[in-house]
Amino acid sequence: MKATKWIKIGVIAAIVIVLIVAAYSAKERSVSGCAIDENNIDEFAKYLTSKGIKMYGSAFCPHCAKQKEIFGESFKYIDYVECTENADLCRDLIGVPAWKINGKIYYGTKSLSELKSLLC
Repeated sequence: MKATKWIKIGVIAAIVIVLIVAAYSAKERSVSGCAIDENNIDEFAKYLTSKGIKMYGSAFCPHCAKQKEIFGESFKYIDYVECTENADLCRDLIGVPAWKINGKIYYGTKSLSELKSLLC
């Protein structure tokens, strides 16, 4: 009878350990995705680029200038395509600024929060 009791305790302990590991793993995965902090603009810009997200714009576009202003110095980390110099990469666009996120194009100036919401 004692052996059966210890087996039950061992099984329960193993289940608890598996649940704890699963919960921790789920938390770690979310940090690299939707939990990214858009208030840390350098890291947010780097994260966008690491996910293959591109911004398309033009030096003559006031909305593009506003988008760059939102990122400030951190804009240097954005994967940016200047359409006046790369017309072939922009030929299918209907305007700028444009963001390519997960294969889909989003037009217009976006706040950092809006960009984050498009990722999640």
